[in-house]
Amino acid sequence: MITIAKYDEIAEKKDDAAFKQISADLYWAYHTSKRLGSDDLVLDDVKWTKEVAPIVKECREYGIKQIAFTSTWSGAINTIWEFVQNGCTVEGMREVTIDRQTIDPKTNQIIQEKAPAFIIKIN
Repeated sequence: MITIAKYDEIAEKKDDAAFKQISADLYWAYHTSKRLGSDDLVLDDVKWTKEVAPIVKECREYGIKQIAFTSTWSGAINTIWEFVQNGCTVEGMREVTIDRQTIDPKTNQIIQEKAPAFIIKIN
C-alpha cells in the first residue's frame, strides 16, 4: 500500500489542528489498512454520500489508485454511485481483510475476518 507521509506525521505528532484539515474517514482507513497489511485502502464502515467527494479528492492528492469498499449498510449502493459520480469506476469485487476478529472454535485461534469488497478505481 502507498505511504501517506502527511497521515503518518499527523499520527506521530498527534497534531489535532492538521487532523481537522483532512478526511478523517480516509485517515483512519489508511492507518487500519496499514496495520492489517492490506494492499488497498479498505473503507469498511458506513460512508454517507457527502463524505465521498473529500475522500476522492484526497485519494487523488496522495496518489491512491484504488480503494476497497466493504460496507454492508443498506445505503452502500448510493455511496458507490457517488464514487462513480466523482469520476471513479467500479473494477469488480474481491475478498479483503477487515478490522474484525473471531475465534476458531476448533483451534481456539484468533482469526482475522475477511469480507467481500467493491474495488473502486480512483480516476
